[in-house]
Amino acid sequence: MSKQSTRLSRTALSAARDLLMPYGDVVTALSIVLRIKRTLDGAEIDKIIWDVQARKALAAEHARRRDWRRVVENAAKFRSEDSRL
Repeated sequence: MSKQSTRLSRTALSAARDLLMPYGDVVTALSIVLRIKRTLDGAEIDKIIWDVQARKALAAEHARRRDWRRVVENAAKFRSEDSRL
């Protein structure tokens, strides 16, 4: 392999990694299903992507609600401590 082709391969690998990293969870899910089923059509791929995105959104919403509950609990504690003064 020439130096030029090695450099091109490294550049392509780096670019591919940079493009895929934000979607690592989707790539992982797709690769697992592909290993099991061996083939996927467009509708199946879309369903997997939708499912991963929906699960991420649900997890984010649960975290947001958990954080808000803590804020409300802390506010209630502050009010009860303040009223004792």
